[in-house]
Amino acid sequence: MEDTGCFQEVNVAVFGGAFNPPTFGHSEIVKVIRKEMARNESLIIDEVLVVPCAAHPFGKSLALFRDRVNMCKLAFGDESKVEEEIQVKIKSDKTYDLMVYLSSLSIMCHFFPVIGTDEAKEIHHWYEWEKLLYDYKMIVVDRPVNSRLIRPVEIKYRESSHYYLRPDPAIPITSSSQVRTNFKILWPIIDSWTAKGWGLDSMYNDEFSGLICREVFDYIVENRLYAPEEK
Repeated sequence: MEDTGCFQEVNVAVFGGAFNPPTFGHSEIVKVIRKEMARNESLIIDEVLVVPCAAHPFGKSLALFRDRVNMCKLAFGDESKVEEEIQVKIKSDKTYDLMVYLSSLSIMCHFFPVIGTDEAKEIHHWYEWEKLLYDYKMIVVDRPVNSRLIRPVEIKYRESSHYYLRPDPAIPITSSSQVRTNFKILWPIIDSWTAKGWGLDSMYNDEFSGLICREVFDYIVENRLYAPEEK
């Protein structure tokens, strides 16, 4: 995202993550921001910027960056812009470094990190997390999690005037790790069915339709992502 030189102030929600792969939970967060912040009198979001990390900040194994970018484009569609170059430029996968870089691009753009309450319980492990909460107003989207784990951080959010969204109906509980687990288990069946020329509609409907969109499912199958390592 480059400085366009425009003279109109723009508010941008920055949704970073591994997106390994992007699920319905991720896409619903973007939709909630679009819906709720469009009618929020104190802050109107003009754009949602999705930023897949180049590598996991805690060292976890991820699908290739290019594959995750492509899946994000399929999952989010026109609801957001998927950024492809920032992580390479800043050579960091830390949210605070990302926000500092974005803020340096233009004084007319105001950036707001997006976080779900399922991640909030881990924020004290993040790099420069206190500076992140102090320097930037965050958009905190409520997701079903253990409230006892969230309460101390949630109080800090409220006391520090971050934007807290509680969508109704609640965002569905989805897990990227569940998607990966399902694929690892089902790859032998996928290979068998495709070798016989059978379609995968029933498998998607039964095992993945509540987790990821069909376009992401097809991309994973076509590119053999999350398959067990061949011995």
